[in-house]
Amino acid sequence: YGQLEEILVLQLPMDPFWSYMSGKTRLLAVITPCATVGEDASKKLTSYTDTTTTLVTDLRTIVAVIGKVKSRGRWYLVDHSGGLLHPAFTAE
Repeated sequence: YGQLEEILVLQLPMDPFWSYMSGKTRLLAVITPCATVGEDASKKLTSYTDTTTTLVTDLRTIVAVIGKVKSRGRWYLVDHSGGLLHPAFTAE
């Protein structure tokens, strides 16, 4: 689990270095992971107080959007995805 900080649009140049991705647009997600010690919030009550190092990854690695609620100094994750929902990214 992590907090989505920003979505970056990366236009790759036409260059043989990029091989099959040359000239393509890539969407990257800047994410700050939550320190949940691997717990699954869709199966049990999961909370955290700390985050880890911010990272950048392909936006397609995001598999669900969840909520969070702060109570008594901790953030509690609200995950009702249950493996049933998957985001779809479409071009407009």
